[in-house]
Amino acid sequence: MKKTKTILLLILVLTMIGMPLVYASYDSTKAVAMSVGTDYSGTWPLESDIDTTQDAIDAQAAFANMGFNSYYQSIPTYQYLRGNNPYTGSPRMESRILFFSGHGNYQSVTYDYKKYSGDYKTGVFWYYNYDSPTSGYKYAGIYSYNMNKVKLAIFGACQTAFGTDNIAKRANTAGAGTTLGWSVSIGSTSHSQWFNNFFTKLKQSGRTVQSAVDYANSFSYSDNGVKNVIVYGDTTYVPTWNTSSSTSSNNPSQSDRGNTTNILLSDISNINSNKTIIEDYIKENMNKDFKIDDYSLEINGEGNRKYYDLKLLVNGAKTNSAYTIVIENNTIVEIIDNTIESFDWKNVKENTISKEEQSRIANEIKEKVEKNDNYKVMSQKIETIYDIDYSEYKTLILTEVKEKSTNTLFVMEDLL
Repeated sequence: MKKTKTILLLILVLTMIGMPLVYASYDSTKAVAMSVGTDYSGTWPLESDIDTTQDAIDAQAAFANMGFNSYYQSIPTYQYLRGNNPYTGSPRMESRILFFSGHGNYQSVTYDYKKYSGDYKTGVFWYYNYDSPTSGYKYAGIYSYNMNKVKLAIFGACQTAFGTDNIAKRANTAGAGTTLGWSVSIGSTSHSQWFNNFFTKLKQSGRTVQSAVDYANSFSYSDNGVKNVIVYGDTTYVPTWNTSSSTSSNNPSQSDRGNTTNILLSDISNINSNKTIIEDYIKENMNKDFKIDDYSLEINGEGNRKYYDLKLLVNGAKTNSAYTIVIENNTIVEIIDNTIESFDWKNVKENTISKEEQSRIANEIKEKVEKNDNYKVMSQKIETIYDIDYSEYKTLILTEVKEKSTNTLFVMEDLL
């Protein structure tokens, strides 16, 4: 009984200090995957922030499912990120898989658990290990480690692939086989949903990183900006746990969810010139009652691959009933039906939420965020949403926030 109590106490202590509780039996034949996230919310009045802990937990579970020695850290310190894995003796930053979800910019992903500061002010940086004399952050810099040992690094944060020189690109150039970053600021809730879809595909046997990205991008989100993801390096990489090998594949790049097509468009930058083509195809092959003017259009995507998301409008409010159109090199290659089939949108009552009320709520969020002197609201996007699951109108507010000391960004995604 005493031994059992001791073990339970040890587990409780390890949980409280954020130590990973995996590795019940470490297998030296398997490669390591490290996932990092944290809860940024402090005590009042500094509670307005995001929590990426679940992203790290989900990543850890996915990589464990793939066979890796997989663990997560939700209370990172600079000593931890710069430290060695106790089982391998090698730096944690040289794990086969690296996953980071948090605040970000083109130079870094930063953490500060519960705003405790001190050793908790840490992150990963696009140069060497760095102790900032102004912000107090102490970073694990990618150039201080052998990136050739890293086969996949995911920098899951705002603008980590912004511009022509960024942390995701540098990690790949420094030797990491495949890296992911985002070129824009992204809503935290939508990003978590994107990761869930990404890992659903990636953990299937033989699936490439690119096929998992395409699968995640085939869904529609409150913030479809999450589709502005860039993959650097080997897009055909298949994550493998065996320490002596890595695998590439030539899986098709489509999502496996939609109608595969080959429809040439005249000009993807001018939706009006392609409305008839899109409407005719969906009418003939997917929905005979489809009218493109009943939908709003959102365009996202990077490089030669773009995504048209057509969201059904109900009395001017967007819904999560949508079609996602994948366009590559001016050609529609896939159309995915993300509509909610049983929804009778023609009999929905009128919206009663006023724009004045929405502005008031947005302003309250802004004031609450800026109670933290280190935070500045950079932008707010307000949309009226019709929630089909609850049969009611709601207000979606995306609040982009800059942390002044690090110039990193995050986006709060409030559906009220």
